[in-house]
Amino acid sequence: MEILGVGYQELLLVFALLVIVVGPKRMPEMAYHLGRAVKTLQGYARVVRDEFSEEFGYLNEEMEALKSDVGEVQGSMREVEEDFKAVQSEVAQAGNEARDATAPVAEEFEELKTVPAQLDANGAAAPKGTPGPAHLDRLSADGSQEPASTPEPEPEATPAEKPLVF
Repeated sequence: MEILGVGYQELLLVFALLVIVVGPKRMPEMAYHLGRAVKTLQGYARVVRDEFSEEFGYLNEEMEALKSDVGEVQGSMREVEEDFKAVQSEVAQAGNEARDATAPVAEEFEELKTVPAQLDANGAAAPKGTPGPAHLDRLSADGSQEPASTPEPEPEATPAEKPLVF
């Protein structure tokens, strides 16, 4: 049998050396002081254990409170996610309805994109040698023709005079 790696033979040797060094008369006094020291150490250990158990209890309470808060936040997140999915489906439905409503206009637009670019506002082909569509008369929304606006020429930039360097 060994206690902390020390067998009974080593314990007998230590006890014999202790009797020789301390002496048989002072052995009871030394055992009394050793017992008091062990009792004091046990008291310190009990105080530390109690203090740590109070701290661990407080930490456990805080952990449970945090768990309940996390549960509440997760519940709120689920509700928000459900609301978001509902709004997302409503937006998708509105987008589909808008796409269906604008489908005829989109088809007409695609047909108009295939018309050659050199046609005038009335749809007739421009004769060769005439300026492009930007210079032709335009049709307004009510069907009357508006004269094409001519761009004003930009004033010529005058070169800045260089300063004299001495």
